[in-house]
Amino acid sequence: MTQRTKYLIIQKQILFCFLIITLFFFGCQTANSDLQKETAAETHFSETELSISAEQLTKLGAKYSEERNDLTALDYFNKAIQADPAYALAYTRRGMLYVRTKKYTEAIKDFEEAIQLTPDPDRSSAMDIIPYLLHGVCNYELGNYEQAIESLSKVIEMNSYYSDAYNYQGMAYFHLKKYQEAIEKYTLAIHVAGIAKVVPQDTYYLNRAQAYVAIREYMKSVDDYTEYLKINPNNVFVHIERGSSYNFLEQYNEALSDYLQALKLEPDLILAHLACGMVYYNMGRYEESIDAFNQVLRSDSIFMIYAYGGRGMAYMFLHEYEMAVNDFTQGLRLNPMEAKTYKNRGIAYLNWGKYREAVNDFNESMRLDTNDSETYQLWEEANKRLNSGSMGDYEFVMPPLKLNT
Repeated sequence: MTQRTKYLIIQKQILFCFLIITLFFFGCQTANSDLQKETAAETHFSETELSISAEQLTKLGAKYSEERNDLTALDYFNKAIQADPAYALAYTRRGMLYVRTKKYTEAIKDFEEAIQLTPDPDRSSAMDIIPYLLHGVCNYELGNYEQAIESLSKVIEMNSYYSDAYNYQGMAYFHLKKYQEAIEKYTLAIHVAGIAKVVPQDTYYLNRAQAYVAIREYMKSVDDYTEYLKINPNNVFVHIERGSSYNFLEQYNEALSDYLQALKLEPDLILAHLACGMVYYNMGRYEESIDAFNQVLRSDSIFMIYAYGGRGMAYMFLHEYEMAVNDFTQGLRLNPMEAKTYKNRGIAYLNWGKYREAVNDFNESMRLDTNDSETYQLWEEANKRLNSGSMGDYEFVMPPLKLNT
């Protein structure tokens, strides 16, 4: 058996254990609460119970854990540790139980104890690798990203074919805003998973796509979203994310196709209606843009402020200035500190011939955002028209041409 084949077998063993943990990862809130009480209580065991070996007690605990009988499992792991405080596997198994019930701090303590008790881990043993892996995962979940990366590096040293270790490192780097390092790790995860053919690559592609978006590499993100959708074609949110990347690339037909597919899969998804409104606006299809924003405004959602802003700008291009002003005013009621909304309402007032109101809005926009030089130019134009005392045939002042999802 080659070294690579041996490592792939170990990866399968680790993956099986990892799946046992994640299978019941959710829906354990009641068990978690009871487990906390049980952990806090001082437990005493009879001599008969302690006469069973730590190995046997740990096996019983693992059996009950797999059956989702968490309190009984914890009881047996505690007995195993009391029977033999140097039995590393009992700490590993109890740590795995804590991970499943989201008690990450307690899990970390157990994994550190298991690691300390196994100074020379057997690279051919999945249970010797798991403490390092889950130590990294727990630190990631707690936001200790540097520590997570360090722990997962040890996993990779022991088994370079474990793709999830690279993936978790990538996620940790992503949260640290080290996007290039994240992309490198996701790429390794994809490569290793392709060799091992044990773990699906879809999540890795999705994570790398989001990292590419963070550095504005939108075409590369589109490629990765596409790979993900080959495996999961009905994920509405990934259709929206890929559509947003197309929108940034100004490939509006492709963006619209993704948004409409999302609506086909989930017709009442407000985010998809909002995205359609934005891309219709970018295509110059202002009536259709308004229709899409109307769908958003029929709901009571957090997206209403964006729909008022987008619909207001569409009304401006249709020279419906009063309706545009009304929409921007509604937007300001939802967020009175948004400089761009004052600016856009000022543009609507300017085109409508209400120059004093325009000056006031531009003043407020500049007060909230001192770095927008364009607003100062608009303020000067509004003042010039106001001081001329004439309602002359002025050129239409363009609102922003593009909206990004």
